[in-house]
Amino acid sequence: MPNIQRMYSESTLNSIPDFEEFRSRLEAFERTGTLKKVINIDKSFLIHYERIVDSIFTVLTTTPASTGDTNLSSIINLLKEAKSDETKELFRSNKEHCPLCLQAIDQNWKKKVLEAIDLLDSSQESEQIIQQTEQINSYISNYKTKVYIILEHEILKDSDDTIINIRRDIETFDNMLDIFQQALEKKMKSPSSLINLKQNIQTKENIIQEFNIIDNNLDLLNNKINNRNKQIDKHAQEASLLEQMINTISLSENKNLYYSYNKVIANYNKKKEELEQRKNELNDIQKKLNEAKDELRRTNIQMDHLNSALSLIFLSPNRLSLEGTPNGEYGIYVRGKRVSLSNLSAGEKNAIALSYFFSMPYENRSEEYFSKNDSLFVLDDPVSSLDRNNEIGIYSLIEHEISEIKKLTNTNNNFVQVIALTHSLPVYYALKKIADDVFKKKKGKPPETTCKMLSKGKLTETKVIDYNYRSLIQDIYDFAKSNLTDISNSPASYYGTANKLRRVLEEYSYFNFDIGGTGLPKNQLVNEYLETCVQSHKVHSETRDKITRALVPLWMNSESHGEEKVKSGSIDHNIQLLDPEETQKCARLMLLLLDLLHPTGLPGLINSQIPEKDQKDINQHLSKWDSEFAEL
Repeated sequence: MPNIQRMYSESTLNSIPDFEEFRSRLEAFERTGTLKKVINIDKSFLIHYERIVDSIFTVLTTTPASTGDTNLSSIINLLKEAKSDETKELFRSNKEHCPLCLQAIDQNWKKKVLEAIDLLDSSQESEQIIQQTEQINSYISNYKTKVYIILEHEILKDSDDTIINIRRDIETFDNMLDIFQQALEKKMKSPSSLINLKQNIQTKENIIQEFNIIDNNLDLLNNKINNRNKQIDKHAQEASLLEQMINTISLSENKNLYYSYNKVIANYNKKKEELEQRKNELNDIQKKLNEAKDELRRTNIQMDHLNSALSLIFLSPNRLSLEGTPNGEYGIYVRGKRVSLSNLSAGEKNAIALSYFFSMPYENRSEEYFSKNDSLFVLDDPVSSLDRNNEIGIYSLIEHEISEIKKLTNTNNNFVQVIALTHSLPVYYALKKIADDVFKKKKGKPPETTCKMLSKGKLTETKVIDYNYRSLIQDIYDFAKSNLTDISNSPASYYGTANKLRRVLEEYSYFNFDIGGTGLPKNQLVNEYLETCVQSHKVHSETRDKITRALVPLWMNSESHGEEKVKSGSIDHNIQLLDPEETQKCARLMLLLLDLLHPTGLPGLINSQIPEKDQKDINQHLSKWDSEFAEL
């Protein structure tokens, strides 16, 4: 600021430069400011170019002596020449036999030998012509290299007409060099031929004129280069002069600005304060906007979760869904059409409520939250009488959502607990099944599910409906040894037998081998043991094969795993896929398998203190069945 005050007070502004002159000098200054010094073009390669032109014409028109030209005959080796003359003399005479080998010489052979001798004579001259041509070609290649360097020179990038014309002349000269090289290459391939140049350069005078043009053009380019370098040298001096002119013009043109400077500074400081205030306000608005975006994102995530749950309940994505509205609310759509909440059925409202219930844990929480915290869910009669049409979907949703939370939870440090309440016995058993699937009982550990029933104002432990294992085996054994006619005449005695067969096989497989019923005959250890039994004559191989094959249709029996549902009376599962005879065969095969696998045999499975008479009776039946299956 003090410098500006002193500048206006000390300057009289008497000698103001002409503005147009200043602008013209400034434009020239800007042009030279972007330029760099360049080196001059070396034109020394053009020295003695007339001798090179003479050499080109000489070598292109020279042929070996045998073709009629004698100017190179003196270079032929005298020794070879002497031998060739003797051979020629021999074959040019009219002798009919060779004096050395006395073989007959016909006229065609004599002609071919003479032609070969002429070719030998001319080959030495041709070699010299080729060597001379190669040397001249190397000069032309050097010219080409120099011309290429010149064409890439910085000075030829200018756009004025003189430079454009010079560049065109250099390119024409370069094309002429290409013609020379092509002619010389032809000469090297065929030294005995006369090579003619194109019409426009057939004379030495034309070619020398082209060289003179290039020589003059290079002088012009070097002059331009010198002038350009001088301008660049003056650039620094011109910069100082222009700076003085700018200061003077600025003082004259902008003097009034100085007087308003203080006002501008004051206004600037005021606006600066206002700007800081606006920045703070903008930051507050941006913070609120980010919070609103986060809330909208959570709303969309929650809505996606709700729609996924509703899709699972109704087993259809369009049966009942939610969509966001511009005012931030949810719109309810039934089969693609928006409806009001009051028009929904009680079952549909219950489905939305249950879906929202399972979306609540994810609200404002990341997945990491569940790995560090416990979770407790309370389901109060989730399936009512109004939801029977969607019962499977609701059970599927409960199982899926609890399983997902359980997957996200670190069960080594935290727990997931579910309390389910219901008035319906079928719902009770269905929820028990879901709990058994989600919270699977681990071997050697207490069960993770507890079932209680309210009776007379008290909660009492309920036992899972089960059959006595030994009683099941006894029933199967009695069925297996029964008369087939009696079974057919009394269908009631047959119902439920197939389910007992599979139940026994499943339980024995699981508790003794920790595998499913169908996996028992495929187990490597079991197969090895059955083979040992065959080798030790405990069972016939034909019977062993039937045991392994009968297990699959046994397992595929249509009776439900859910014995509890049979007891609840909700569904009749006593449907048989196998007829009485086939079922009895499966029963006998299964009992034979258990007798082989169990240490105490089938008698020990039926009763650990079985009388000797009964034990003998069981073994006799087993032996009889083995023989029948082996068809003995």
